[in-house]
Parts: sequence; structure tokens; C-alpha cells
Amino acid sequence: MGTKLNEKGDVDKHMARLVAKGYPQRQGIDYNEVLAPVARWDTIRTILALAAHKGLKHAPRAWYSRIETYFAKEGFEKCFCEHTLFIKSGDKGKLLIVSLYVDDLIFTGNDEDMFKSFKESMKKEFDMSDLGRMKYFLGVEVVQNSDGIFICQRKYAKEVLEKFGMETSNPVNNPIVPGCQLSKSESGAVNMDATEYKQLVGSLLYLTATRPDLMYAVGLISRYMEKPTEMHLLTGPAPEFPGNRSGPSLFRHHPDAGPTKLKLETFYQNFGRVSPVK
Repeated sequence: MGTKLNEKGDVDKHMARLVAKGYPQRQGIDYNEVLAPVARWDTIRTILALAAHKGLKHAPRAWYSRIETYFAKEGFEKCFCEHTLFIKSGDKGKLLIVSLYVDDLIFTGNDEDMFKSFKESMKKEFDMSDLGRMKYFLGVEVVQNSDGIFICQRKYAKEVLEKFGMETSNPVNNPIVPGCQLSKSESGAVNMDATEYKQLVGSLLYLTATRPDLMYAVGLISRYMEKPTEMHLLTGPAPEFPGNRSGPSLFRHHPDAGPTKLKLETFYQNFGRVSPVK
């Protein structure tokens, strides 16, 4: 009888060994060949390295190279000024547009057959999850209806308010104090934590994805990230600006194009998941 221990030294399972007493066996009578193959540690380390490859810093580049090759094979053309944008043209004005954000992918077009063919091809080539009609992407909420497409960041703005303790603050009417004159830290000014200030500026910068009206104000306070003061924080754009709590903020009206009207769909590639070693 014996026991097998796990990586923590605890008993994993009990084992019983049957002793067959093979020592009296005679070669050529009881057996012909003897082989007990074991993996070399070089092989084991290589397999572990391959399994962990997706967590390496150069993994996203390897993934991009892989999917770029796939797009080229499928007849897509890469935009010369935007390397994550791929376009495939069909007959009679048919069009399929794909945009890649590391392991997230969105696409639009004007032909259902191209949609279907593209999705089937992607699922055969990669481990993909089809999320269907685009509703949420990288923190941006997307609302599509017959009138057009709305995008906003209500959920993200709320998270920013909560993160910086502003969820109970009063709404303001302007993204920045009118007529304000900001300057570098002066004597007597109350300094604030530079790391927290940079985090707030970064959060507001991402909010400008759907709030271009915040762009000037965010750009203004981003000049003072080295030695920020409370004045820079109080004067700058506030997440409690009413528009940040409200509904969809950007709207793109559908052209009267009938069946050629575009729609957005989303794919997710399970790239961030490390392959288990089995």
C-alpha cells in the first residue's frame, strides 16, 4: 500500500501495488521487447512554455500577425493608415468592414450573406465567441435602432464617480469653470496626490471617446500632472457634469439607404485565456 501526494504535500489518493514478479520472465519466451518511455524535461518545459505563450508581452503581436495573415487569405485589404481596419469588397457594391482591438473584433457591412460567411469562416479558423448585435464594446454602450446608432459611457462614468468618491456630488452645468486661469503649483497651494490625479485624468480621457465636449477641459488639466493641486482638480472637468450621467451622447443618423443600411456586430476571440496543460 502507498499514498500519492499533491503539490502541497497532502494525500491525493491511496494506491495499492500488485507485484507481478516479472523477474522470472525469460526473453523470447515471456516477452520480446522492453520499453518504458518517459518525457525529457526539455520537452516538458517546452510544452509549458507553449501553454504560457499567450501571457508573454509579444503574444499580442504574434496574434495580430496570425489574424492579419488570415484576413489577407480571405481577400481583405488592410487600410494603409489604420492597421487594425480591414475591408473586403464584393460584387454589386457589397462591403464588409472589420476592426480589430487586440482580441476583440467588430464588423459591419451591407450584405447578410457576407456576414454569415465571415462568421462561419472565423469560427472554423479560431476559437471565437459570437456576441451578436453590438451592444457593449470596451466600456462603450451602443444602442442601435431604426433611427440610427447611439453611443455613450453611462456605466463607465458612474464607475469613475464611485472610484474617486464623487457619486454624491452635485451636478454642474459646464465641463470646466468658465474663465478659469490655471497655472503651475504656487506657494501656499494645497497639493494633491499626483498618482490619483493622473488616474482621474486618464479616466476622463477615456470618457472623451463619446464626450468630445470634454476634450478641451481634459487637455487643459493634463498639463499639470507633475505637481497637481486641488485647484487643478476643482477647476477641471468633473465626472459629475450632467452629460456624464445622462443617456446616449453621440448619435449617427442612418442614411435613407434601404437594404444597404449598415449594422454592427461583435466577435470576441478567446485570446486572453491561457491554454491549460493536460
